[in-house]
Amino acid sequence: MEMGVDELEGHWLGVTAVLAIAAKLLATFRYAGSGLPISTDSLMLQHPGWYMLNGATLYSDFVEVKPPVVYETTALLSVVTGNNPIAIHVLGMVITQLAVVLSSVGIALIVHYKTSSPVAAVAAGVSLYALPATIDFGWGGFLAKPFAVMFGIYGIYFLLRDLPLFAGLLSALSAAYWQPSLIFSAIIIGMAVRSRRKRRVLRVIGGGIVAVVVVLGPVVIWRAIDQMLLSVFVIPSVASGSTTFIQTLHGVAGGLGYGGFVVLIGGVGVLIAASAGDLWPIAGAGWGVLQVFVLDYDAGSDLFVGMAFAAIGVGFAVSETRGRWQQATVLVLALTVVISGISGGWLGLVAPIQGPPNDTLHESQSGSIPPEMGSGGVESMHTVFWDQRTPKSCYYTAAASGDLRSWLKVTGQPIDRNTCPGASEFWQ
Repeated sequence: MEMGVDELEGHWLGVTAVLAIAAKLLATFRYAGSGLPISTDSLMLQHPGWYMLNGATLYSDFVEVKPPVVYETTALLSVVTGNNPIAIHVLGMVITQLAVVLSSVGIALIVHYKTSSPVAAVAAGVSLYALPATIDFGWGGFLAKPFAVMFGIYGIYFLLRDLPLFAGLLSALSAAYWQPSLIFSAIIIGMAVRSRRKRRVLRVIGGGIVAVVVVLGPVVIWRAIDQMLLSVFVIPSVASGSTTFIQTLHGVAGGLGYGGFVVLIGGVGVLIAASAGDLWPIAGAGWGVLQVFVLDYDAGSDLFVGMAFAAIGVGFAVSETRGRWQQATVLVLALTVVISGISGGWLGLVAPIQGPPNDTLHESQSGSIPPEMGSGGVESMHTVFWDQRTPKSCYYTAAASGDLRSWLKVTGQPIDRNTCPGASEFWQ
């Protein structure tokens, strides 16, 4: 008995989800015995959410550089968990892992819609995990980038399915989680304009406006818009470091590892898509290159947006292959994901696999806290989070944040300043 179209689509979608979850579980090889790891980035996101729920005003009582929806999300985690730091951390890990898996499924949905090839769809979805950082996301707690890519991917998919209102809303949420993911909004608006349907364009814009109102509503109520503009846009631009092209290239190569093979296949795929009239994949891939080589590159996680479009390109490339060529391509992709999952991108399988360079809950409670996490007269991020303390400094995350440290150096402010400066003095 043959399966119907809907049943067949559900079948390959389930395969993609199972493989995506399996790829995430590969990271347990690296983290086995690490206790309950928590990353520095997660500490800097999870505690502000707790702090806001205990009366703090974002951008006024403490200075942070991420868009407001990031901290609104961790504040919601605090509400759901009753302000319990362990529960906040565990739930942050779970939803971040879920966002990565859903990103993979969303990529598969897009590719299947465009190519009608189940093999290409599954290959594209799983290819996202060839980037070692993709597999690592979530093991150290809540992170914003997976949500940025997830919302952006589904924004594109909803526009392809002619749901422009949802497309505009989700793409705006994507940009609200991570500034470089603004490319999703640009792509969706460009696709809507290219369709030459005025109503479609207006609905995309309307959806974006809804998201902006929801995200900025609390900031407007707090009367902290000017402080937000300073924190989210000015501080990162002033604090961004300068590296040579060779240094960045070396960092990108290290961040990709064997995932570079997938990027090459994806590059071929976006060119195939462009030749068929779909310009948005190459626009996204081009933005990924521009972001890391021109704007800013600090770690492998910064490759996530570019890798999402490379994975979509993989789907287009696989859909154009047949027989043994397709089998060989899929085999290379599968091996790359497995190697990245086990070894972090490099063939270090003969060496002991180390846990992440983050402190565990056990280590934090026993007092084994790195001095750089609580230097310069401010408390350790571990201390304020696990012990549920109200920070004494409005720059309390600066010891762990390169952007804030650079900003303090440029402006000559002390790290232990206990009253946050008004934004107006920096606009003069």
